[in-house]
Amino acid sequence: MRTVAATLAMTCLLFTGCSREDADTAAANATPGAMSPKDLPGEPVGEMTPVANPSGLQYVDLEEGTGEPVPLDRPIRIHYTGYLTADGQKFEDSRTKNVPHQIVLNFPALLPAWKEGIAGMKAGGRRKLIVPPKLAYGQFGRPPLVPGNATIVYDVEVLSISTQPEPAATPEEPDFEPAG
Repeated sequence: MRTVAATLAMTCLLFTGCSREDADTAAANATPGAMSPKDLPGEPVGEMTPVANPSGLQYVDLEEGTGEPVPLDRPIRIHYTGYLTADGQKFEDSRTKNVPHQIVLNFPALLPAWKEGIAGMKAGGRRKLIVPPKLAYGQFGRPPLVPGNATIVYDVEVLSISTQPEPAATPEEPDFEPAG
């Protein structure tokens, strides 16, 4: 794991012209599995071992929930908290604001980590997602809150699942009068 981080840091320094600080940040965030699950920011996971997906996303189910798994085409309401793994800093929190977030998993602009990591959850379920940069905000980050190449942790809770699919978008009516 250290070899991968060192290689990533050297690549950053040599080929992209980034600073030593950028290289150190990239190396620190390159291997989310290097952090012990009990040391992850947010709610403690104890000694649970994260499930590792081929994409690099890892997750730990904190609570399983009940009912059917989240479908791709129906709105769901969630609470979530986002943390940076580099320093444990919280950068986003719907719980503190007490404003649940509504999403649909097949929405094109949704973070790939949420599409993959929330799939299979059930209402009342809570999951900790350990997200590599490529499935979150990538090399550019989300300034000023999330630096580029940051591995992040999301603590996600599915509050409810709608019983109705999201309506399909309808094309807008033309702005002109028909000829004739």
